[in-house]
Amino acid sequence: MTEYLYLILLFWCVSFTLQISLKKTLRSIQQHKNGPQIVDATDPDAPFRQHKKWEAEDTEEEQSLLMYLWQFIRCGELAKAIELCRKFKQFWRAAALSGGALWHDEQKIDQIGAVWGNRKRFLWKQACTKLSVQEGSSVCEQAIFGALGGNLSRVIPNCKTWEDQAWAYFKTMVDTTVDQKLSSHWMSRPDVNKTHFQSFANSSSPAGICADAESVFKRLDSDHRMRYLTPDLASCGHCQCRRV
Repeated sequence: MTEYLYLILLFWCVSFTLQISLKKTLRSIQQHKNGPQIVDATDPDAPFRQHKKWEAEDTEEEQSLLMYLWQFIRCGELAKAIELCRKFKQFWRAAALSGGALWHDEQKIDQIGAVWGNRKRFLWKQACTKLSVQEGSSVCEQAIFGALGGNLSRVIPNCKTWEDQAWAYFKTMVDTTVDQKLSSHWMSRPDVNKTHFQSFANSSSPAGICADAESVFKRLDSDHRMRYLTPDLASCGHCQCRRV
């Protein structure tokens, strides 16, 4: 019985650590000590709406969370990134990351079938692209939404290794191909409002997208050639391998 009590208390303590409470900013606002560069509200849009910042301590916590979210997305674990947002009580951010699920309606086949996914996924992709260029966002947050929306130019600055950049190029190529194929399919159907799909069906590949795998590797080789030849960067920094 005692062990179960300890376990319950442990989870109770963890629940407090899994929150970005903005307590420093909130305390400053309540005590009227927030300076001219600090927001006077704690809703998620306050820094962008007011063109101000959180207190430094709260900004550091926020950036730490974004770093973990990026790492999950980089590893192909979007579901874990969404779950992490929920654990931190950032349900709005979990919802923002969840819009990419493909629409699937089994009720058209079976009346008791399930329905899931985002019927307006293309609008979500466009929103992610806009969020990736939002003024005031950190490089990490821009990369997160750039990866989801297909904006390669905002993903690359947050890629620290050759492997990260290769992932960014190929992910964007795959996502772009899927979007164009899906939009072309919906555009061919007479019963569908084509407004949301027009830009995807008729657009060429986004800026920076390579035509094929060979082009990707050539670009990566060109971008990293100086790194390979620089003695100070001969080690990749993640293992004991040598880049010479």
